[in-house]
Amino acid sequence: MNIRAAIAADARGIAEVHVRSWQAAYRGQISDSVLAALSVDGRAKWWTQTLGNATNRVLVAEDAKRIVAFAKFGPLRDDDADRDSVGEVYAIYCLAEFWDRGIGRKLMEAAVAFLCDLHYAAVKVWVLDTNRRAIAFYRKLGFSADGAEKVEQRKDYRIRELRYSRSLRA
Repeated sequence: MNIRAAIAADARGIAEVHVRSWQAAYRGQISDSVLAALSVDGRAKWWTQTLGNATNRVLVAEDAKRIVAFAKFGPLRDDDADRDSVGEVYAIYCLAEFWDRGIGRKLMEAAVAFLCDLHYAAVKVWVLDTNRRAIAFYRKLGFSADGAEKVEQRKDYRIRELRYSRSLRA
């Protein structure tokens, strides 16, 4: 397993992971029609733009030179904390066939190490309230619910998210 910084040429591989992992992880939590409508081509365009912006931090995990997971992270996007001292993992996804192999943990550890190097004191992550697998994953890594929640109305559905936090101080 190789973890490295993403490059522009990774956009399609990251998009594949993004779409396929959503379809696996959110089955039964988001409608099947929404999941079926997800497009790797559309997501690849978005990732091409995202990776073209130097302020975005993205790591990928590769298995035999195939991208199987990614993490996107940076400064906190919320207004209720100091963005200079609190980081956020915006997204972390892994292909379902690679679940339970420690890849997500290693990727999260690499993202957290990067945030530590940037002198953040804490890290936060938003998680779908019905995603028990992800909540268990974050708890194993020392995150706990901090009481913040939000409801987002997407095009065809609504989601409720909970925020989990973890100190980065020793």
